[in-house]
Amino acid sequence: MNSTNSTENIIEQTRGHLSNSVEIFDKEIEPEEKHRVSSDGLSRLLQNLQNGTGEVVRKNERTLKICLYVILNVVFVGYFAWATHYFVNFSSDSLASTTCTGYGLLMIIFILVYFMVAYYLIIKPFLLPIVIDGVDGKQFSKIFSNRAVKATFYTVIFVAIGVYLGFDTRDNRRRLVPLLGLLVFLVFGFLFCKHPRHIKWRPVFWGLILQFGFGLLTIRWDVGRNIFDCLGNKTSKFLSYASNGSAFVYGEFLVYREAVFAFQALSTIYFLGFIINILYHYGIMQKAIVTLGEFLQAVMGTAICESVNSAANIFLGMSEAPLLLKPYLEDLTVSEIHAIMTSGFATVSGTVLAAYISFGAEASHLITASVMSAPAALCYSKLTYPETEEVIATKESIQLLKSEYSSALDAASKGAAMALELVLGITANLIAFISLIFFLNGILSWLGFLVGKFQPKHRGSIVHLTPKATTAIASGQSSRRSVTYSCRLASSWAYLGTKARWSVS
Repeated sequence: MNSTNSTENIIEQTRGHLSNSVEIFDKEIEPEEKHRVSSDGLSRLLQNLQNGTGEVVRKNERTLKICLYVILNVVFVGYFAWATHYFVNFSSDSLASTTCTGYGLLMIIFILVYFMVAYYLIIKPFLLPIVIDGVDGKQFSKIFSNRAVKATFYTVIFVAIGVYLGFDTRDNRRRLVPLLGLLVFLVFGFLFCKHPRHIKWRPVFWGLILQFGFGLLTIRWDVGRNIFDCLGNKTSKFLSYASNGSAFVYGEFLVYREAVFAFQALSTIYFLGFIINILYHYGIMQKAIVTLGEFLQAVMGTAICESVNSAANIFLGMSEAPLLLKPYLEDLTVSEIHAIMTSGFATVSGTVLAAYISFGAEASHLITASVMSAPAALCYSKLTYPETEEVIATKESIQLLKSEYSSALDAASKGAAMALELVLGITANLIAFISLIFFLNGILSWLGFLVGKFQPKHRGSIVHLTPKATTAIASGQSSRRSVTYSCRLASSWAYLGTKARWSVS
């Protein structure tokens, strides 16, 4: 009983002390301090709310991602159903006429998206291993390891190619002249081969076959040509949006009216660098590259690193593509490094491709050339420098680097900033190359004037040396555009070569 009374007394005393403290607190604190105390309390509340929300997100990250994917799929499928309803009931166009512009294009995108989803989620991890296990790989390899079988197989393929070319060029045999150039390249590659006795002919033959096959599908086959024409048109349209950004910064007068090269054409490099880095951050670029690389490895028998790099060079430059394999570069053999360098010089990066398109080059032709050059580069690199060492970086041991950017916005802004180096390099080379051409023109004009060949102001002396390259230098501005166009390509290549040497050193 006494203990209970003492406890109640302690509680009452404590309450009294607390009430006195509150009264003193209210009397002594100024209104500004009260506001500060309340603000601190609100800040602590917000901080606790943010920490709690972040903790919930971290604990349920997988669930939230699934919910996001479900929402995106519902929106995409719902929109496709809505577009299908409108096309069936209200549109008078045929499906074939809209495959590059309207509903047909949407249907193709819809099919491709869900095929890729099914491939990465179902086919590749579950169905593909079953198919591979069902095939007797050892027996298959044993059959094709026989020299007679391989010789017969390649002979049949090349004879078929020869028959097709003979039939296709029956009206004009001069079209077969480029075959001589191809043979000259192959002969020189063999003569200057580092290890002629170690040449593996599978990459060489399959590189030629794939290059011919890609060309046949994209140039001679109507469907393939239409696909790449459509892809090229969409690429040109996509890159043309860079003009809106450059017009906002530089003004419409420089971009649209005067079409100044540095302000109009080179602006596409910033835009494409921006987009490529976003795709890289989300892993889309890596998946596309690895898929193409695995295809090249399976068909040509090349190592995974050089195959992935060759595929990457279709989209990236020769200094950016090897960065995907950065942890494994020190383990690569000399032959693999040679293949990586060869692939880099065989194609141009997507940003330079965008610049070429802005010059007026056909986008479909450039895209086709980039795709065809990937197997061709592996073919020639393995001919001139065949593999003689043991490959350490195998398909099972490599894993591509993930994005180092903190967010998509960070990746995009840094991608645009990195494009500045390329723009400055191209601009500098343009100034230097064009200045050199007109300097040489001045010297030749002066030499011609001394022997009575040209008038003092005549500027056509280079025409006599390179008539097709500089047909109308004497005509002023129109010829300047022609020379500038040629120098744009040359300066871009010169800059890429310099950049490659920097990256190697």
